[in-house]
Amino acid sequence: FYEKIMLVLFEGNDGCGKSSTAKIFAEWLEKEFQEIPVQQLYEPGSGSLGPTLREILKHSSQPIVPAAELFLFLASRAQLMKQGIISAIQAGEIVVLDRSTLSSLAYQVAGCGLDPTLALPAIELATCGVVPDITFVLKASPEVVRMRNPNKQPDRIEARGEEFHARVSRGFECFADLLKHRAERPWKIHAIDTDELTRPQVLERVKHHFEKDGLVEKLRSRLRAAHGDIG
Repeated sequence: FYEKIMLVLFEGNDGCGKSSTAKIFAEWLEKEFQEIPVQQLYEPGSGSLGPTLREILKHSSQPIVPAAELFLFLASRAQLMKQGIISAIQAGEIVVLDRSTLSSLAYQVAGCGLDPTLALPAIELATCGVVPDITFVLKASPEVVRMRNPNKQPDRIEARGEEFHARVSRGFECFADLLKHRAERPWKIHAIDTDELTRPQVLERVKHHFEKDGLVEKLRSRLRAAHGDIG
């Protein structure tokens, strides 16, 4: 199963350009590798439970304690992993995913203060232990986020204030480093500071790492094998 994985994960703090970059990268993959289907998914929102849980998580007027918040995210993730991501990977498709494990670690663990030794096993259960081929962690400073989104109305999580989001940003850095250096099946993670980059420049950075890590060749090899030209 793991040999079939082509899962590209985009993570990062709110307003960093993560979702728009994931979208244009997925479009580039579709053009570059036209014979391989590309699924673009996001959390929470994709999958059968995604829309309902996204509405609760983003806009609930009732207080949600940190553990309950984590479990709601993980319920959406577990359903999407089984129904969408694993089935797509088994079919040989490319999955471009907007948010997953690192967001839970950054927001609910670093941001809300949950115990990582309790949260990590639950996160692993929801993801079925699947490790992305490559993960991009985008970052933008609070000043740049405000400049890029001057009229945006914050949702329930976005409205938590600068101290919370500072903890989240540190959480992305800390847990990305942890996953990169873990002993068993370490993650390939690339951090990109978007403050002084245009959207096309961010995309070029993503494409550069994607090729340098051997994933362009992996997809080309798959196409050669499909056409009987393995040599």
